[in-house]
Amino acid sequence: MITSLSGTLTELSPTNVTVQIGGIGYEISIPLSSFDKLPKVGCECKLLTYLHVREDILQLYGFITHEERDLFKLLLTVSGIGPKTALSILSKITVTNLKGAIASGNTELLSDTPGIGKKTAQRVVMELKEKMGGFGIKTSKPLPKGEEYVINDAVRALVNLGYKQIPAQGAIEKAFAETDGEVKLEELLKKALKYL
Repeated sequence: MITSLSGTLTELSPTNVTVQIGGIGYEISIPLSSFDKLPKVGCECKLLTYLHVREDILQLYGFITHEERDLFKLLLTVSGIGPKTALSILSKITVTNLKGAIASGNTELLSDTPGIGKKTAQRVVMELKEKMGGFGIKTSKPLPKGEEYVINDAVRALVNLGYKQIPAQGAIEKAFAETDGEVKLEELLKKALKYL
């Protein structure tokens, strides 16, 4: 299994990249969320990957964060969701918002994605609610772009310290509501500990 690739970015588009490694160019499909975080063509980059194997094709899918890749793999476990649809979902909805939608049963957010109808959205919520582990955070204000990983890392840190997941999520939600501007992991954790 190919789990990551590091090399020179030689081609870049919102849906595909080519990474050159030792004279071989690997074409990798990516979500828009990863495209926004990639460097310029000619720079070194690392992508976490998932190799999808079918009878007629081997296709690499790439992600900047573990959360994106983990959620992509979870989406593939839902009947009726293939790699293209999973990538489309991750391109339209941020990881945090998608996890929040699944945790809260918000099928409307999912059904706005091309290729996802109401029934498929309901299936995604029903099948993934338990598997996902509930790291979806419902926030009263929008997250700064690209900073949703800080929220997830903060919840994981509290869970690793021995706190139960639901109280940890609630504490992080309250701590996030108190922050102004940039979201910092240390600041979130300090504020969240007051609520536990």
